[in-house]
Amino acid sequence: MDQVVNQLVEQVQALQAQLALKKPTVLASAVGGLPESKHLDGTNYSEWKFAMKNYLVDAGLWHCVENENVDHELDQRALAKINLSIKPCASGDVRKAMTAKQAWEKLRCAYEDVGLVRRIGLYSSLFKTRFEECGSMTAYIDRITSIADQLESIGKPLDNETVGGIILGGLPIEFQPLILGIQGSNQKITVEFVKGLLLQNNVQQLASPLPKDENCAFVSQSAKEKVKVRCNRRCFKCKQTGHILAKCPFVINDRRPSKNQKKSDKHLAASTNFAASCLLIQKATDGDKD
Repeated sequence: MDQVVNQLVEQVQALQAQLALKKPTVLASAVGGLPESKHLDGTNYSEWKFAMKNYLVDAGLWHCVENENVDHELDQRALAKINLSIKPCASGDVRKAMTAKQAWEKLRCAYEDVGLVRRIGLYSSLFKTRFEECGSMTAYIDRITSIADQLESIGKPLDNETVGGIILGGLPIEFQPLILGIQGSNQKITVEFVKGLLLQNNVQQLASPLPKDENCAFVSQSAKEKVKVRCNRRCFKCKQTGHILAKCPFVINDRRPSKNQKKSDKHLAASTNFAASCLLIQKATDGDKD
């Protein structure tokens, strides 16, 4: 009789050991939650999904979202962490969810729409995004790539070079010489190349005009000086004051350039800008190779 009891005890202990091995361990990093800035508010589902998945993986709770037959205690922990990472304005979709998997699926169905309307909305946002709306080059590039990631998540990915071209297309006119230089080179317009090029300090200065106050002060002072100088000028041709020989009406017609000369000057300026842009691109490419 004692032998049978001992065998039963050993079997129970063996089963308990097996269950302990199958039950995942929740790491200490599971304490707390996502930063409030990353909480789901209904407009940032793609960013929230990425951050929340990595948080649950790090906490040892991601299996509760992937599987149905999981430990009840761990499942409730995962559910609580999902719920606590959602702002009140977006929590209505998960109030009745009983498991972490149910909550995750409800949120996916609510915000990861793969329909035509959402696709058109993403395309519209992508092509309408402009650098002036973002405040900084980093924020502008992040917005473009974020929308591209959302299109990929609904099964409509864009080519890497297409996204790079869209980034260049939303830049202001100050970047036109740089864009022409890129078009004239053999460099592939990938997101990585465009991002690395645009985040260089000397390139970002193209979109950093002088502050308004400094600009106005400079113009005002410059205007006063010009008026003062003009009053003392005397033309060597007609001997009148107020203008110089180059501005004299008696000789200005003789010095007026022809249309062909104007076109030549414009071509020269364009060629100079193009050469400078190509040199900048070549330096960036050589830097990447090093």
